[in-house]
Amino acid sequence: PTWVSTDADGVPHPHTLTGRHADILVLLGRHPEGVSADHLAMLLDDNDLDAVTIRAEMSRLRRVIGAEYVASRPYRLLAPVDGDVTDVFDALHRGDVRAALSAYSGELLPQSVSPAIARLRTELSTALRAAVLSTGNVALLRRWLTLPEGRDDRGGWQLLHDAAGADPVT
Repeated sequence: PTWVSTDADGVPHPHTLTGRHADILVLLGRHPEGVSADHLAMLLDDNDLDAVTIRAEMSRLRRVIGAEYVASRPYRLLAPVDGDVTDVFDALHRGDVRAALSAYSGELLPQSVSPAIARLRTELSTALRAAVLSTGNVALLRRWLTLPEGRDDRGGWQLLHDAAGADPVT
């Protein structure tokens, strides 16, 4: 995963993130009210991840992306973070399934073992699937079925089969 900051002249600067840092940024983005170190530890790991470890991770994250992006007590983002997950959820909330499907680049952080990221990954994929299937739009359905999550989507393939005689531009 990559974080891109922009300097005062508008020049982008990419920073490579660890998997844990990517998890943290996504979780902070989903909790704009902020989270305590203990709560973040629980979101990141079902086991006994302690607050000291979280504080150390947050210190390292600030060194990578800049201290001006993350506040503490509680931990929270100081500015919105653009990312696929936000773009997809925003498009779904607007009812723009085409934009949501276009913004979807695949499973959210597929290497993450964080329980909260796993739940969010499932929520994102499930919400997108439901939105696509509910449109009745054959073109969107075909796009969904080309994604790794859609390839074995029996219900989606059945809908496509049933629509085979319908106007493909629907």
